Amino acid sequence: MTTINSASDGQLDTAIFEGDEARAMLQHPVLLKALDEIERDATEAMINALDPAEREAKWYTTRAIKELKKQLLKTANAGAVAKDTKVKRARNVQK
Repeated sequence: MTTINSASDGQLDTAIFEGDEARAMLQHPVLLKALDEIERDATEAMINALDPAEREAKWYTTRAIKELKKQLLKTANAGAVAKDTKVKRARNVQK
């Protein structure tokens, strides 16, 4: 979606749905626990690794988890903006 203001109602609905799903994932305790454990284990392995290739691989694992969380937050925020846009459009139609 290029800009939220020029998005169609269908695009807004999609952004809202995806945002709600992303927010649910960010609040899901089992998923968060699993990601935190993977990140913690990879960080520990990275610190203890003697092999530079293994250390680098573990670094990429930690970066991937951080990027996943960042993308989910971005999607959740876009969904919230889409909801606000739909509400504002509905108010403008009622005027």
